[in-house]
Amino acid sequence: ANADTIHFKGMNDGGTPLVGITTAFVPASKELRITANGLADGDGQAGEVAFWSGTGLTSTLAGDTGMTYDAATDNLTVAGIIQGGTLSDGTASISSGVGAAFKSITTTIDATANNANGFFGPLRTNAASTNYVAGVSDQAVQLTGTGTINLNAGGSEVASTTGTYKAGAVIALDVTLNNDAVIGKVLTGLSVPATGNSIEPDDSILIAFGKLQAQHNTSVNGLRYIGTWDARTQAEGGSAGDEGNPALADGGGVITTGTNTSIVADQLVDSGKDFTALGVAIGERVYNQAGAFTTVSAVGTTTLTLNEDIFLTNGQTYSVDDNPALNQGEYYVVNQAGTVDLNGNASWAIGDWVIAGAGNTWEKLDQTGVDGTGSINRIPRWNTVSSLNDSIILQSSTGITLDTGKNFATVGAGTITSASTFNANGDIIMSSATGVSLPVGGYGTAGQVLTSPATPATGTPLVWSTPTTGTVESVGAGAGIVLTGDAVDPVVNVDYLGTDNIVLSAGAAVTPVGADTIIINDATNGNVVKALISNLPFNDFSWIIEADSGTGSPYTIASGDTIDFVGVGNVSTAWDNTTKELRISTSSDPGSGTQFTLPVWDTTTSL
Repeated sequence: ANADTIHFKGMNDGGTPLVGITTAFVPASKELRITANGLADGDGQAGEVAFWSGTGLTSTLAGDTGMTYDAATDNLTVAGIIQGGTLSDGTASISSGVGAAFKSITTTIDATANNANGFFGPLRTNAASTNYVAGVSDQAVQLTGTGTINLNAGGSEVASTTGTYKAGAVIALDVTLNNDAVIGKVLTGLSVPATGNSIEPDDSILIAFGKLQAQHNTSVNGLRYIGTWDARTQAEGGSAGDEGNPALADGGGVITTGTNTSIVADQLVDSGKDFTALGVAIGERVYNQAGAFTTVSAVGTTTLTLNEDIFLTNGQTYSVDDNPALNQGEYYVVNQAGTVDLNGNASWAIGDWVIAGAGNTWEKLDQTGVDGTGSINRIPRWNTVSSLNDSIILQSSTGITLDTGKNFATVGAGTITSASTFNANGDIIMSSATGVSLPVGGYGTAGQVLTSPATPATGTPLVWSTPTTGTVESVGAGAGIVLTGDAVDPVVNVDYLGTDNIVLSAGAAVTPVGADTIIINDATNGNVVKALISNLPFNDFSWIIEADSGTGSPYTIASGDTIDFVGVGNVSTAWDNTTKELRISTSSDPGSGTQFTLPVWDTTTSL
C-alpha cells in the first residue's frame, strides 16, 4: 500500500535467510542487484549421481561415472563397492528388501584371531563369540545348542524353544501342516491323458491325478450321456451322408480277446496269440480287465507294445478293438426317428438309446415308452405310435367277440382258420371269388356238391352229393366244336370249316388199318354210324376195257373179273413184280419157212 517498504532478501523456501544470496540497490543506475555467493557449481552427464568436491562455500558438484541412476526404473547402479555400517530396509531380512538382491555372501575366515568379518546374529551373538575355531567357523549352516525346532504351520520360519544351538546337536522337528494350505492347494499343471491307465510307483501326484481322471472319463463301468441324435437318412429329411446328426460311423468291432500270460512293462503278452496274423495295427485300442485302455505302438507275434502300462498283474482278460474305436459307455437319445444303419441296426424310434457297447459296436436300447388307458377285458390297440387305448375286441372266459357291426377280415391275402368248430350266428358272405378251401380228405368226387343230410340238424355237417337239377352257368367249346348262343341256351355244332375243323383238330395223321373205326353217314336212315375200314367196299367197282377189234369190245370188267393180257404172233407179255410193270414185247420174225426158199406173204402180216 501507500508508504509500504519492500525488502528484497535472499531466503530459502522455508522463509529462512539464505547465506550467500545478498541484495543491494544502486541509486545511480536505479538497479536492485542480487548476488549469489558460495553456492555449489559443477557439471556432469545425464544419469550420473552428483557428489561434492571441495569444502565450504568453495565446494563444487561433479557427476560420478561409476554410479548412475535410472529415474524411469528407480535403479541405482554402482560400479564399485558400497561400504558402510548396517544395510537395512526395516525388516533386517536377507530374503526381502536389500538382502533379496544378494546371490551369495562371502566372509573372511580367520581361525586364529577374532574374525572381524564374521557373521553376527543368531549364529554368533557378537564379535566376542569364540565360534570361529577350526571345524566350526566353516560350518555356519549348523545350529549351536540343543532344543526343539518348530516349523510354523503353513509358513517357512523356524522358531527356537531354547534360543541356543550348536553344531552337531540333535534337532527334533515337530511339523504341523496348515490345513487351509492343504485344502486350498491347486493342481497347477495337471494334464489329463486321452486314455485311463494304471498308476505306477514312479508317477508324480499330478500324473496320478491325471490318470485317475482319464480312467473316470473313459470308464466302461457306467454310461455317459453325450446328447440327442437325429436318426433320419438324407432321403428322410436328415443330414447328408446317411450317418445321422451328429454323424455316427459304425464301430470296428473286436479283433480278438484273451488273457495275458506274463507281465512285461508297457506290453500285452499272450503266448497263445499271433497278433500279426490277426491283423492288429498300430493305434488300435487294448482294454484290460478293469476297463482301462491304451493304444498299440508296435505289433509283435505274441506281444503288443502299448503306450501305457495297463497290465500290472498276470491272468487279466483283455480285448483288442478294431478301428474305428468307440468310447464304450457313451450314448445318445434319438430325437428324430429314422433308418440310418449303425452296425446293422436300421430302425430307430424317438426315445431309443444309441449305446457304444463293449463289443466296439453301436447297440440299440429300445426305450420307447407306452402310455394309455383301457377297459378291463378289452384287448388294446395302438391309437398313436406310442400310446394305447381300447380296441373293438373283447375277451371273456368263453372266448373273443367283436363289437356289434364290426367285421373280421385279413389285410390283403390271408387265411382264417379254426382248430375246432367254427360257428356263425349269421350269414357267411363270400365277398370275393377266392372260393372255399377244405382240408385234405374233406372233398367229394368230381361234380359233387355239398348238400343237407337226409336228416338235417344243428351241428350235423353237410354231405357231398351228385346234383340232379341245376342251371348251366357256363359252357365251353373244345377243338372242332362251334358254340353259339349263351350259357342258358347254348348251340353246339361240329366245326366243318377252316383249319380248326373237326378232322384237322383231331391231331397228327396216321396210317389206317382194317381194324380202325371211322364214322360214316348211313344212307339207309341218315344217321351217323361207325364202320371198320376193313368193311369199306373198296373192291365194289367196274372198269371198261376196249381193244381195236374182237368180240364184245368195249367190255365191262365187273368186281372179281380177271383180265389176261395175251401176246399173239410175235407179241409177248410179261409182269415185272419189282417195278410193278406190264411189259409188252414184239419179235422181228414175222413167220417161218424152208431154208434157201424165198418167203411169200401168205397174209398181210405173216410170211
